[in-house]
Amino acid sequence: GAHPPPRGRAGWRGIERRAMADERDPGAASGSATDHPARLRWTVNTERWSPSGDHEGAEFGFLLSLLPQHEREECLKFVHMPDKKRALVSRLLQRAACARVTSAPHASIEIRRTKGRKPFLASPL
Repeated sequence: GAHPPPRGRAGWRGIERRAMADERDPGAASGSATDHPARLRWTVNTERWSPSGDHEGAEFGFLLSLLPQHEREECLKFVHMPDKKRALVSRLLQRAACARVTSAPHASIEIRRTKGRKPFLASPL
């Protein structure tokens, strides 16, 4: 049967986060590119996250507030809630990865997109 979503901390109620920054390819030699500290792999199951009030609720609103205005608007353009959740979580994970790798404060991270809509770190470099 279905289990109720787990409760987490810091506004991530119901989101499963598994940081696997130390994961290595089993066949890779020590010191290879796979040992680089910038190699991160996080998974988030947005299907198990049910913010109260959907995109108009306090939890979703707080997480949206962590993004610049133009990214908030992009997340809210989606019609269906599952798409809004994926867009929000995707952008938060991009910022978290950039902040971790660069040791820059979250607020100083600037992510832009290519003509093909692929994200890249614009600042700090």
